[in-house]
Amino acid sequence: MSPPNRSSPVLRLFFAIHVPALEPLSAAARELIRRSGTVRRVPAADWHITLKFLGETEKSRLEAVR
Repeated sequence: MSPPNRSSPVLRLFFAIHVPALEPLSAAARELIRRSGTVRRVPAADWHITLKFLGETEKSRLEAVR
């Protein structure tokens, strides 16, 4: 596959499983953030497990991916 055409809108696509924001996970995430200055906080609503990263994909190819 050729690299995306930068004149076309690009999406970062991936297949993932949503992870519910359970309190034990939230507490563990807060502790990791506290201990490390390099961990980036992500809103719990965005938590997921990535199964396959598809990379940058032209928006025009979205239907082909579905």
